[in-house]
Amino acid sequence: MDEGHMGNEGNYGNEKASVEGKTAVKGESAEKEFKPEPKKKTINELEVVSLLIIAILGRILLEPLPSVEPIIPIAGLAYGGNAGILIGLLAYPISNFFMLGGPFGLWSVLQATGGAIAGGLAGAKKLSVNNLLYYTFIGTIIFELLLNVGDGAFLVWPYSVTHIVSNLVIALIISLGIKEK
Repeated sequence: MDEGHMGNEGNYGNEKASVEGKTAVKGESAEKEFKPEPKKKTINELEVVSLLIIAILGRILLEPLPSVEPIIPIAGLAYGGNAGILIGLLAYPISNFFMLGGPFGLWSVLQATGGAIAGGLAGAKKLSVNNLLYYTFIGTIIFELLLNVGDGAFLVWPYSVTHIVSNLVIALIISLGIKEK
């Protein structure tokens, strides 16, 4: 065999092999040397439904307080963008059945779209106090922009400001239960 093409077939000493940026001594068990990546926390269907129900009930119960709606911060509790989108998308139209404005209209489509975008943003990142506050803020602004653009406005005083501030307060209250590592 040509020595130029000869590999390390006979050299099994303390030679190190690299796999995905990690090294291990050849001949030793890969399970002992390579530590698997920790799994990301995911949310199951029951948790999604529970958060959805809490968001819907929270909005219905807070209806006497104009623009105080906990849906976006609650969608931020979802682990994963899909769960956040689902909560934001469904909570507004479902809760509209019980609200004074009624269940159907352009506002329902705009609310669902804004809620889905905000929930997707919030749920896409690792749950932490900073992420919950940041994505609640950004998501609520996006929600308000989508909802008010039909009226030719970006933000409507005092309702948009109330919605943004109340969502941040709700996110702060929720964050008391978040354990950061």
